[in-house]
Amino acid sequence: MGKNFSLIISIFFLASCSTIKKVGISTTSSIIYESHDQSLLERDWDYFEESSLANLKFVESIHSVDPDNEEILFVLTKGFSGYAYAVYETKDLFEVLAEKEVRPNRTRAIAFYERALGYGFDYLKARGVDTRKILTSKKSGPIISELNSNLSKKDYELVFYFAQSWGSLINLQRTDISLMADLNKVASVMDWVCEKDPKIAFDGCLLYHGTFEATKPALLGGDVEKAKKYFRKFIRKNPQNLLGRVQFLQYLIIPHMMEEEYESIMEDLEKEFHTFNQRNIFDRIKGKKESHKSVYNLFNSIAHKRYQVIKKFENDLF
Repeated sequence: MGKNFSLIISIFFLASCSTIKKVGISTTSSIIYESHDQSLLERDWDYFEESSLANLKFVESIHSVDPDNEEILFVLTKGFSGYAYAVYETKDLFEVLAEKEVRPNRTRAIAFYERALGYGFDYLKARGVDTRKILTSKKSGPIISELNSNLSKKDYELVFYFAQSWGSLINLQRTDISLMADLNKVASVMDWVCEKDPKIAFDGCLLYHGTFEATKPALLGGDVEKAKKYFRKFIRKNPQNLLGRVQFLQYLIIPHMMEEEYESIMEDLEKEFHTFNQRNIFDRIKGKKESHKSVYNLFNSIAHKRYQVIKKFENDLF
C-alpha cells in the first residue's frame, strides 16, 4: 500500500508540474499577445531596431514549447513581417538608391518575410484552413471559400500581415517568374480581408494596394493611376501618419520622375518631421499635447528614416 501511495503522489506531482507549466506558458503568451502593439508607440527607430530581435527570439522560444499556440503564432507573423518592413526594407532603400549590386538588407528582409509567412501558414492550419488550397488554387473562388469557412473577425489582422508578408516577399524578387505567378493568390487573400475590414491596420489596405499597383508590371495589371488614388486617399484620411507620403515618394513619384510633386511633398515632410522630432521627455512630463498621434510614432520614425535616405540622394533622382 505504501509503495502504491508513493506512486500516486509521484504521478500527481508530475501532473501538477505539467499543469503549472501549461498555465505559465498560457499566461505568458497572453501577456505577449496583449502587449505586442506597444512597439507602435516607439519614436526611436534605432532603439526599435536594436531591441526587437531579442524580443522576437524570446517569443520563438515560447513557440518551441507550445507550437500550436495561436496567440504566439500571430505575434510571430506580425513581428517578423513588421521588422522586415520597418528595418530591413528601410535599409534596403539606401542600397537601391545607391545602386548597389549586392543588397544584404534585401536578403535579410526576404528571410524575415519567409519566416513570417511560415508562422502565418501554421496559424491558418491551426484554425482549420486547408493551406494547400491557398497554395494550389488557380482561381480566387476556392481560396475565398476556405477563408470564409474557417476564419472569423478575430483572424482578420493575422490574415492581413500574412498576405502583406507574401506580397512583400514577391515584390522583393520580381525577377522570379515562379513567385510572380502567385500574385493572384496573394491578391485573393488580401482582397478578402480588406473587404471584411477596410480600415484594418490603420488603413493598411490603401498603402498595400497603392504600393503594389505602383510596383506591379503593367503587363501583369499594374496601374499607376490606381496607385495614385490609393496613396492620396490614405494621405487624406491619415495626415498625421507620414509613412503614406514617404511610400508615395518611394514607390511612385521617384520611379515615375514626378519632380514637381516630389518637391511639394518633400517640403511638407520637412515641416512635419521638424515638429515631430521636437517633442522631448519634458513635453511628455508636462502633459503637452503631441503634434502627431502617439499611435503613429513607429510609422513616423520609419518614415523619417526613409525620408533621410531619399534626401541624401535627391540630387541624383531627377
